[in-house]
Amino acid sequence: MVLTDFLIGVLEENPEEVERNKRIFNILADKVETVTPILGERILNNTKQGADINWLTKGKIAWRFISSLFYKRNIIE
Repeated sequence: MVLTDFLIGVLEENPEEVERNKRIFNILADKVETVTPILGERILNNTKQGADINWLTKGKIAWRFISSLFYKRNIIE
């Protein structure tokens, strides 16, 4: 999940949605500046048609939920 200007704009229009989903966004979301270089490199280096190019793998998602018990991320403040 990437936190883009579009998503931020939608959330600003619905502040109650932000409060309701803030925890999930802070666990799963990343900033564009973080994701873009890595995904761009993977896309350019890909030679297979129909390849899956993922930023958040199942393992990374699980790790983020487990580590959220100990470390807080503030993607959305």
